[in-house]
Amino acid sequence: MSALSSYLIHVYTGEDYDVDAYDKAAGRLLSLFTDLLSHRGNIETLTHHADIESCASEVEISLEPTLEGRELVGKAVIDITAPSKVKFDKAKLSKMIKAHSASEAWPQLKVAKNAVTDWTSVAPQKEVLSGGDGL
Repeated sequence: MSALSSYLIHVYTGEDYDVDAYDKAAGRLLSLFTDLLSHRGNIETLTHHADIESCASEVEISLEPTLEGRELVGKAVIDITAPSKVKFDKAKLSKMIKAHSASEAWPQLKVAKNAVTDWTSVAPQKEVLSGGDGL
């Protein structure tokens, strides 16, 4: 029987973009995720060479509200199927992301990782503004 290990990765750039610059910046962030997550060697390194049956990821790029305004954020859900649960090394992921040429545009870049055991309990690690009327 196989086990599913799921992880939610957030990459916070610390940068806001207007409508004219958004597409280019979002494209750079998407390229960063694609470059890192589409290479088997990177996944093997991040999972400490676990015996992986399959690995799939979904990426979303958006501007999200912050206390100071908003910032470009990339999110990836990574689903790994293996004979047993697989660990995903956040420290190595952070190093790979920060070493990627696209990350030079974001000196305040931060990476967060959550293991997903129950999708209803997953929340970003950064505080997000709520509406003034409590919505």
